[in-house]
Amino acid sequence: MVEQPDESGPLTFKNQGFALVALGCLSLVAALAVGIADNLPGIVLLFGAIICWTLAVVRRWSRPKSFLWLALGAAVGFLVFAVLHNVFFGLGKMAADQPFLHGLFEVLHVVSFLLAVIVAPPVLVVGLIGWLVAGWRQRKSAQDASA
Repeated sequence: MVEQPDESGPLTFKNQGFALVALGCLSLVAALAVGIADNLPGIVLLFGAIICWTLAVVRRWSRPKSFLWLALGAAVGFLVFAVLHNVFFGLGKMAADQPFLHGLFEVLHVVSFLLAVIVAPPVLVVGLIGWLVAGWRQRKSAQDASA
């Protein structure tokens, strides 16, 4: 008779992604309920939501290089979207007499700002911490294998 795995214990690896996404959604709802405008608890909850969603994506990664690329992408993304925010803001001011273009540039400058200020920093933190942890685990497993 084949034994079935016991799934009554802690979260299985398959359910961890769902749990992280759900926790991120709860954190976002709490952040919006508390308010994020100049409110540190709301900002921390919002960053927590983004960290949970990022962890849901990268939870299976084990190579330090992958996390380093994530951190590098977040750092470069911060710079690129900060510049784009200013470019779109200026183009929106220049296109003030054309409603469609003005509205388009307003949306683009707000989205660029949110990506630069709200998304990039937590993703950078996940990338750097993941790089350190994955590198430590890789070194530890190499030492255990050689011993």
